[in-house]
Amino acid sequence: MQSIRNKTEINLHKVIKLLSFAFILSFVFSCEKPDDSIQDPPEVIKVTVLPSDFTLYNGEEISIDVNVDKSISEAKFFFDGIFIGSSISEPYQINYKPVDITPGDHKVKCIVVSEFGNEFQDSTIVQLILRLGDRYKGGIIFSFFPDGISGLISAEQDLYINGTDRFFWADDISIGRDVNNGVLNTKRMSENTSNVEQVAYFFKDGFSFNGFNDWYIPSINELELLKENKNLVGGFTQLTDWQGLYWSSSEISSTKAEALNFNSLMGNAYWKNSYLLKVRLIRRF
Repeated sequence: MQSIRNKTEINLHKVIKLLSFAFILSFVFSCEKPDDSIQDPPEVIKVTVLPSDFTLYNGEEISIDVNVDKSISEAKFFFDGIFIGSSISEPYQINYKPVDITPGDHKVKCIVVSEFGNEFQDSTIVQLILRLGDRYKGGIIFSFFPDGISGLISAEQDLYINGTDRFFWADDISIGRDVNNGVLNTKRMSENTSNVEQVAYFFKDGFSFNGFNDWYIPSINELELLKENKNLVGGFTQLTDWQGLYWSSSEISSTKAEALNFNSLMGNAYWKNSYLLKVRLIRRF
């Protein structure tokens, strides 16, 4: 009986020693290996993008800033998703000039890169407005249609081809009189001439200028509207006699078409194949 009790005590003693050893080992390893579940808080940078003006105009430069509450390595700027510049030092700012931007709302965004390579961003909405006299899509806006966002653009210089800025109109053939639709008039003129001295000849496949191929000779009403707003466009001749006349694409008869002087009241019907006159092209937008 005594022997059994002694063995029990010895076994209990061994168990206690083993448990103590296991506890010591677990403590040592817990000190050597940190708990992966404990992490530093995630990096956060507050970003605010600030354009110098929320109303934009084509051809007028604005500055775009970004405010951050921590150090960054770079600020990248975007306009409607297109990269427009970056800054790597304070103040984090770029200058931006809209060119041929359509009217309406547009998004300005800035993505900042932290010193650890993380990215944070902010965006805001700006509005672009078109105005008379603005440079836009190849020329100068000189008139709006009733919707206020489409209209007429004039080239900034007189037509100049093959060393001359004076042209005959087109062949002596009736194309139908239209005082408003210069697009249709120009098409009909070009279809009825094969003479390189006549301005209509150069419009057989459309006329390309300043990146656009839909220029045309204005109708008489469009030409009169251009004369009323000539100071917005500029570059017109100052002559007041017949040499200062500009062709319209509106005909009077099979042999005569209308022309207009921008510096006098001179204008009306002129022989299509007798007068070498100037031409100022326009296009619609």
